[in-house]
Amino acid sequence: MTYDLIIDAGELAARGLVMDLSTFRWDCLGKVEELLRLLGAILQLLRPHGRLRLRVEGDPREFLVAFVTAFPVNLITERSDGWMDFAILEAITSMHLEQVLHREVYEERSHERYARPLFVALGRGGPRVLDVGGGNGHMAEWWSQHGCEVHLLEVDAALAQSAKERLGQDRVAFHDGVSPWPYEDSSFDTCLLLFVLHHIADSVETTLSEAARVAKRVLVLEDQPRSAKSKGLLNLAVQVTAQHFRPFGQDPQVYMRNIRPDAAWRQLFAGAGLQCVQQADVVGAWNRQAFGSHGPRWFLTNLGKGP
Repeated sequence: MTYDLIIDAGELAARGLVMDLSTFRWDCLGKVEELLRLLGAILQLLRPHGRLRLRVEGDPREFLVAFVTAFPVNLITERSDGWMDFAILEAITSMHLEQVLHREVYEERSHERYARPLFVALGRGGPRVLDVGGGNGHMAEWWSQHGCEVHLLEVDAALAQSAKERLGQDRVAFHDGVSPWPYEDSSFDTCLLLFVLHHIADSVETTLSEAARVAKRVLVLEDQPRSAKSKGLLNLAVQVTAQHFRPFGQDPQVYMRNIRPDAAWRQLFAGAGLQCVQQADVVGAWNRQAFGSHGPRWFLTNLGKGP
């Protein structure tokens, strides 16, 4: 059997473009665009229906495979010694590369992959929305541009100021994170808690209760790394999720306990007088392609029983 190109993944790792799969380091996730551009350049050298043999060391191998198969390439065989054979389905062009970059990098960075499915859940008609822990307002600004009346509550003073510059002074409230929220009962159609609850170790119940008080329904978005498809992917997904806490100055070993399974979330919702009436995974994310069904996942909850 002949091959157009053979790659030793150790060379990619030496250049910092492949994470050390044996220790699940964070290296690769900061260089996704570089790695995809490198792979795109390599794949453009191959003829349609050609084969690529790639050596992958460490586990889980699915992570690197997900990068390769983001292009029109199929994994056809996997050997026990670490070598994998891929089939090129069609001639890879610069257009393929741009499509992959847009899907796996640019949309990821813009957070539109979260905003679009949630917007469907919110419904039409210009709903009044409260974005809790919305940071500098980058997602709230997207909601506003799509017909929602968005208000934002934030505990970080600098982020709250940035949000005011985006949304206006009257749309943003700086909060101490302890006292009741400065809104009347049922003053919002929907309260958004997007990747917020896992950061607040001691006030999850209070936050959910306040959300239930001020809004007719609550929409929660959280990661679910423990629902990965295999043990190797589970280990990787958990480690990647844990690193998410470091930019916030939070110890991953402490805060990972707040990444709860579905049953635990539902129990917390019930304690706040909420019932989960709809649940769905966010699809189309790079992490989801790499790890299977580990998340993110959103929950739509209503007050009382029934939708």
